[in-house]
Amino acid sequence: ADKLEVKYTDESDQPQTITVVKDPTTGEWKPEGTLPHKDITVDPKTGKVTLPPDAVKDQSDVIAENSGGGKTSEGKGTAGEDDANQPQPVEPKVSISGDENVTEGNSATYKVTLDKPADKDITVTVTLKHGETSDADFSPAPEINKTLTIPAGKTEVEFKLNTVDDKQAEGKETYSLTLSEPKGAQLGDHTSVTTAINDATTPPPATPQVKSVSSPQAEEGKALVYEVVLDAPQADTPVELTLK
Repeated sequence: ADKLEVKYTDESDQPQTITVVKDPTTGEWKPEGTLPHKDITVDPKTGKVTLPPDAVKDQSDVIAENSGGGKTSEGKGTAGEDDANQPQPVEPKVSISGDENVTEGNSATYKVTLDKPADKDITVTVTLKHGETSDADFSPAPEINKTLTIPAGKTEVEFKLNTVDDKQAEGKETYSLTLSEPKGAQLGDHTSVTTAINDATTPPPATPQVKSVSSPQAEEGKALVYEVVLDAPQADTPVELTLK
């Protein structure tokens, strides 16, 4: 064969024909005239014509006809869909969940999850923000920004934060963990969790305060009886009175 004709319909629904001939002197294949699309290529060694997807109307016929030496052969194919028209894969959504309360000295457990497995590793940043807590409330001290990896084919990864029992009555202390900068995924609906660290030590009862002291009167030689009132009920409470 020394001549090739390729017929097809372009994206504007116009018929197009590309004619490629073989130079009898050099043996190289060259197109006749200007190619109808800038990305169409012709291999000078083989005469192979390559049509990019956006040059051909989707689902239309492409016909190639070889001729030479008095013989002709024909081939026919159908153009597929452009990549631009194909539905793009939707990235999985990444979320975080975990303990909302933990007692001092125990571990808080968290899970970073995907709503569906991915075919490649997914990474996401977990940022810790102190509320009433500080690094001293954890052992070891936590990373403020931690990068987690969910391996390909998996849907979750778990991590823990170990809290410290400092033997002090401090009341509830909170901190939060927030997801950001996912790679290979998009942020889901639950991107943050707040945890409260509760005291392991029971605080001592508050010291009662004297609310009032009566001013009794008595006849000479009789005992004076004073009534001391506290602001809260308590067990037996010694009270020291100073006579002035």
